[in-house]
Amino acid sequence: MVPKSNKNFKKSINLRERQLKKKLQLTNNGVIISEKLANILNAKKGSTISLKNSHGKIYHFKVNDICEMYLGHYIFMNQQEYEKATGKKYATNAYLVTMRKHSSTFINRVGRKLVKSAAIETVISSSANRRLLGSFTGSLNEVIFILISGMLAVVVIYNLTNINVAERIRELSTIKVLGFYDNETTMYIYRETIILSGLGIIVGFDFGWWLHHFIITSLPPDVAMFDPNMYPMNFVFSALIPAMITAALAIVVHQKIKRINMLDALSSID
Repeated sequence: MVPKSNKNFKKSINLRERQLKKKLQLTNNGVIISEKLANILNAKKGSTISLKNSHGKIYHFKVNDICEMYLGHYIFMNQQEYEKATGKKYATNAYLVTMRKHSSTFINRVGRKLVKSAAIETVISSSANRRLLGSFTGSLNEVIFILISGMLAVVVIYNLTNINVAERIRELSTIKVLGFYDNETTMYIYRETIILSGLGIIVGFDFGWWLHHFIITSLPPDVAMFDPNMYPMNFVFSALIPAMITAALAIVVHQKIKRINMLDALSSID
């Protein structure tokens, strides 16, 4: 993409670095490429990339910066850099249009009208691309929530606590006979679960960071990327969900311990 006016171009596309959010400028000293393209080409700032067009001609570009972009592969340069790299005279052949109404129905209707005209070859909707990327991330969020809530709650915490209660039922009955209240009896056995859950949350931060980066970088197709950054709310929710599950299961375990028949549990097996 080679803009005719850098000032108007900024109104449509925000060129910035992903991690530092630093604004990027088009210069005469190279091009700006999207981050996913840089990852595929193993390109860094200062590298030279070679790209071949549809006619088989190879062009060489110096990477001046890498910009944040989540769908598609893009190369941005100014007019001087374009003419220097390609040896062709600059001429505009596309328009960046910002719609006043952002509804998908209105955008699709206008797009169809433009395509029907002889002057327009194709229309690319950024809102449609955004919805496509949103469908990817939405499905991923559902899978992660099921893994955290279902696997952690049902398979790990609930089953292990049930086994713990079943194996120590005589011990719990003895404690109740000695005069312990139900709440004290529940905490006697559930305190271990609370401590282990807290340790699991802390240890899970480090492993989860690595696992998050692995999934986010491996799952998307070649034409898209997910945001690999970790934000404070990621840690808050990842700690809050298992903490709430542990608290909810404590109520279930408490009701089970209250219903223990001390006489049957303490009776001799013989």
